[in-house]
Amino acid sequence: MDYEINRDSIRSALAEASSLSGELEEGSLAVSPISGFADYMVAVTQSGGLAIAIATTASPYSTPDVRLATLSAHYGVSCRLRSSHSARTARVSLIYCLSSDSEVRTIFLDFAINLFYGLPDKPSDNDVAAGVDQWLRLFRKLDSIPRSGVVGLIGELVVIEAGDSLDRWVRAWHLNSNDAIDFTFERPQLEVEVKSTQGARRVHKVSANQAYDRIMDSFFASVVVDLRTNGTSVGDFARSIADSLSDEESRLLLWTTIAGVCGKRLQEYLSVCFSKESTMSSLSFYRSDQIPKPSLDLPMPQGVLDLHFTSDFSGCLPVDRGRLCTSPD
Repeated sequence: MDYEINRDSIRSALAEASSLSGELEEGSLAVSPISGFADYMVAVTQSGGLAIAIATTASPYSTPDVRLATLSAHYGVSCRLRSSHSARTARVSLIYCLSSDSEVRTIFLDFAINLFYGLPDKPSDNDVAAGVDQWLRLFRKLDSIPRSGVVGLIGELVVIEAGDSLDRWVRAWHLNSNDAIDFTFERPQLEVEVKSTQGARRVHKVSANQAYDRIMDSFFASVVVDLRTNGTSVGDFARSIADSLSDEESRLLLWTTIAGVCGKRLQEYLSVCFSKESTMSSLSFYRSDQIPKPSLDLPMPQGVLDLHFTSDFSGCLPVDRGRLCTSPD
């Protein structure tokens, strides 16, 4: 019989481990192995905390532990494990989810799937540490200040969803964290800045750095976000995009960027609901040199880093969506 590590098998193991947590001794963990993978376990603490436990061998050199606000990792420790069949002391590497937020725990379980699949047979402490290291940037961002509002996040996810190659758009998303542009493509050289609004008209705040003297072919994407309490949650929308990506690298990049946008407010942002149909249908693209903007004497004076103005895109002629949403040959 072929076994697979996926959300269903992970959640099944979590449910079984959770049912045992009330019987734990102090300092022990309730565990349930993933079906077909005896050394990979979902674990629950006495207080209901979430963790994963992996049977590991010692590495030639010591592996330092990791402690973040939302995640901690401890390698090659002796731990008392209780399963539905036995109680034993084993040498394991433990990774704890330190957040009680449901969305962070969901990301943690997706991280576990990725980690389990990337490990060799009979993994060492260092093998597990290398897998954890790939995700540390994401979990660090979950303790940061949000970079923008949820309406802006919805707009950017809508632009990704509209593309015929989701992986291409995800790889271009905040490619340069220091730039003022949301999507930057290298082949062909193209950039797209997303502007989102809840208003009836396409009125957006624009910075001079976004609207003037761009080196690449530059466009604005305008999205009218229709928030609805009975609509699609941002979390479900993001997960549908993640599930459509072609590889784990793209999925990790997607969630890392989302974590950077949401920061500490991930749970709040991902629980917001909107009308996917009306919001998706509102997407329009405009050339950056065609939007209403004031005449500026460029370059700006020394010491002036940027200027902002409000522009009404409603009277502008949009460009063909297919030109921007379709991957080049």
